[in-house]
Amino acid sequence: MGMCQKCEVLPVPPAGTQEKEGNLASADITKRAIADAMKTLMAEKPLAKISVGDVVERCGMNRNSFYYHFKDKMDLVNWIFYAEIAEVLSRDEVADGTVWVLLGGMCDYFYEKQVFYRNAFGVDGQNSFLEYFTDLMKRIIQARLSDIYNEGAYQDFFVDFYADVFVLTIRRWLLQGASMPPATLAGLLRKAMNGEGMQAMETDTPPEGPPEKEKLPPGG
Repeated sequence: MGMCQKCEVLPVPPAGTQEKEGNLASADITKRAIADAMKTLMAEKPLAKISVGDVVERCGMNRNSFYYHFKDKMDLVNWIFYAEIAEVLSRDEVADGTVWVLLGGMCDYFYEKQVFYRNAFGVDGQNSFLEYFTDLMKRIIQARLSDIYNEGAYQDFFVDFYADVFVLTIRRWLLQGASMPPATLAGLLRKAMNGEGMQAMETDTPPEGPPEKEKLPPGG
């Protein structure tokens, strides 16, 4: 997959969190206080069992304050990702690197915050984090593929395919405990996307069978 160019696509704020007129600095402080409460709660119980009431009780605010800034709890989760991943993507080594450097930075970030995102990825549906993250990956890949599939006939198919590979691999990695180091995961994704796996499957050499069981000595 020809994805060697610098990646200049940054996440966009979730639809429900567009800033309203007023004191933006004060709004940011309030939003981060609400976000901190949500992060604490998500370390304690499943996201599906957390209510807006739980969040505002934990941070000592009222529902009006919450709904002034966020549409619902999933909007809040998506904003947490937006605020934190924007900082990751703006680092010099990531911003000035290829899309593979960006992917490596994302894997490192998810590994560091795995408890939170294992919980976030456990909820599907409209406005879910899975949906928001998939949209971001599609925009990143769209920017890269526009130079390759510029005729556009099947560009959407390839964008969806590669986004699914990235997103679902990262999701499965987290839900299964993230036992593989993030650098290893990023490296394997790069190999797969560069076609090494497909090249291996297209060879004429049949796969080796399962190893023979070790013969035990008599009476063993």
